[in-house]
Amino acid sequence: MRCPDCNKFVPYSGDEEPEVESVDLDVDSGTVTAEVRLHKDCAECGMELKEITFSLEGDVPKEFYDEHHDDGKGKHLLEADEETVEQTERTDNPGRPARYQRHYYGVSLEVVITCSCGETCSVTLTDDAPASALDECC
Repeated sequence: MRCPDCNKFVPYSGDEEPEVESVDLDVDSGTVTAEVRLHKDCAECGMELKEITFSLEGDVPKEFYDEHHDDGKGKHLLEADEETVEQTERTDNPGRPARYQRHYYGVSLEVVITCSCGETCSVTLTDDAPASALDECC
């Protein structure tokens, strides 16, 4: 891709950190949802070139949810917080030359579910998309 600031064809820097925009827990269903934005920057000047926002969803482990679901007495209150987020990359057709492989960018988010009684569990949410799905920022 050509960077509008550098006016050169540049690679992506690879140092981008995904940005967690929201993490929510639906306590009635035990579903964790999150929005994570991933952007790819110019290796020369650092300008954002492409971006994608992932909508992630997963369930609290059934055993933990059943034991710590609020019973209406306020004894167990669940809360979700992001723990770690990282960018993932993969290619398909690993035996073929690089120019014939499809490149995928994604995110992996670990969410910690904390109960008011002090017990915790974690849920890992992941997703990826082909490089062609990223939108241009500029």
